[in-house]
Amino acid sequence: MDIHYKKYPEGYFGHWLSMFDIHQQDWLNQSVRNHIDMYNHMEGGEEYQPLCEEIRQIVSNDDLSLFIEYQNEHSFSRPHGTLKDLQRMVSLILTHNPRT
Repeated sequence: MDIHYKKYPEGYFGHWLSMFDIHQQDWLNQSVRNHIDMYNHMEGGEEYQPLCEEIRQIVSNDDLSLFIEYQNEHSFSRPHGTLKDLQRMVSLILTHNPRT
């Protein structure tokens, strides 16, 4: 089991990253925003709030690096993101209002 699942057993952000890897081609802000809207549409708005709560906890615990390791091990479709990419991504997730 990956360590991030031990610390965050609900796996919202890991699931987000897996979906992002499948559906997006790059780390551009617009790709993240598109994915926010798609995630909300596919998973439902009730899943977006727990995702944000888990991300706040990850950031508070300074654990984003765990997810760099995760996406490096599980990403197949594009170059791996950096910590800076993930920081920008979580900022957009926490501030973007998904369309319902």
